[in-house]
Amino acid sequence: MRLLATALFISLLAGCADEADDRQFAGDEQTMAQPTATSQAAEAPRVEASPNATEPPLSEAELFLATGNQVIVSVISDRRVLVYDYSARTTTVVSLDESQRAWHVDLSPDESSVAILVSPSKSLDRWDVVVVGTDGAISRESSIVGSGSTVGVGSDVVATGTGGIDWSPDGSQIAVALPTGGIYVVDRGGSVQQMSSPGRVSRPGVVAWSPTGDALAFSSQPDALSGLGVSVAPTNALPLDAVTLLRPDQTGNRSVTDLYWSPDGESIFAVVERRETGGARGEVFALPAAGGNPEVIWSPTVHHVNERVQAISVSPDGRVLAILVSTGPHNAAVVLKQVGGDAQARRILNGSTEHSEMIWTQAGLLVAGMPTGTNGNDGLAVFEIDANGVATQVEPQATPMVEATPEASPIAVSSPIGSPIAVDDPEGTPVAEASPAGSPAPNGSPEASPQAVASPRTGATPGTDD
Repeated sequence: MRLLATALFISLLAGCADEADDRQFAGDEQTMAQPTATSQAAEAPRVEASPNATEPPLSEAELFLATGNQVIVSVISDRRVLVYDYSARTTTVVSLDESQRAWHVDLSPDESSVAILVSPSKSLDRWDVVVVGTDGAISRESSIVGSGSTVGVGSDVVATGTGGIDWSPDGSQIAVALPTGGIYVVDRGGSVQQMSSPGRVSRPGVVAWSPTGDALAFSSQPDALSGLGVSVAPTNALPLDAVTLLRPDQTGNRSVTDLYWSPDGESIFAVVERRETGGARGEVFALPAAGGNPEVIWSPTVHHVNERVQAISVSPDGRVLAILVSTGPHNAAVVLKQVGGDAQARRILNGSTEHSEMIWTQAGLLVAGMPTGTNGNDGLAVFEIDANGVATQVEPQATPMVEATPEASPIAVSSPIGSPIAVDDPEGTPVAEASPAGSPAPNGSPEASPQAVASPRTGATPGTDD
């Protein structure tokens, strides 16, 4: 991966036309095919030439052959985190009380632990990272800001960012972007170090480590009215010296909601929501990590203009991008799009989910989330798309999920990922990064039986790096 030491001046696609057919996409939405044996509609890919294509088009069979080695997926909802083991077909529920609320959750690379970012339910003066084993047992709790921490809450910390959390590729560190400002790193021992102060990054969003762990991409906004842009910084020097890849949109019409690195570290896939079109209009861009023009990887066509991107995932070989879209209040679909080519296919899911995640198993793509409107009270809805392109719902099973009752003082979850909170005006300086003129700016955003879960505190004292 190539990272520049100086600011990258990148000009995004001029105009960012609102009409779908004004864009040049790497493929279009597909026509409907006959329903599969599971009565779920499938769409065969239609290949059209694209000036952005660099690879020969894949066949539909090749699109569905993408696999991985993951078996665990973690999903967060109000006051609970659900951890699903695909190999055992079991769900572990981490139940949380009303004294705290959770903002984000992320699964460790070795699939042994989940990290949860929590705050008090009625204030934002304390932030903790709780690490829980996938069996439901808490291993540690680290205080980032507030009681027991040496990092204080300053007047320049504001509650408008959405925040984020991400494990490093080797599992040794956890990057945390606080909704109240600042980016921190927590190591395996529970020690905390400040990577960027709230004065430099006052409203951060999602964070994402590069595949080699030597860079961190994150979204941020300079003020409450702007959309979230994208920056990247090397992690070998602190505080982070970030450069801008996608300038925040001052009108608030465009905003980045998710980031995902390509396996080779050359590109960062960004989900950009657009308000000015009158619909949800989630689009996926590939932002070159070392400069160059962004590429539109996927966008709703005229016939699917109101679809919203819920989640994305790149296959381990980097050839296929999976895009989960909501097609209506109770409908969803998965689009498999060739990276660097024109081929794509579409599969309709038998239902819709919220707070969804996607992983690549040895059998194919797995989609897991809370059934729409349930907050996880009835467990997870899990769908599998296998190597033959057949979409099957594997959860819920006939036997209902049983939730464990915590034995000791539980931790608590409330706000789902990306939930906005109160907006204040900043007193500190906004993120200081170069922003090229003419770059479009994104739209503003204020992303076995279950085990009992205890909540012991480790008493670790975090450090700082101003």
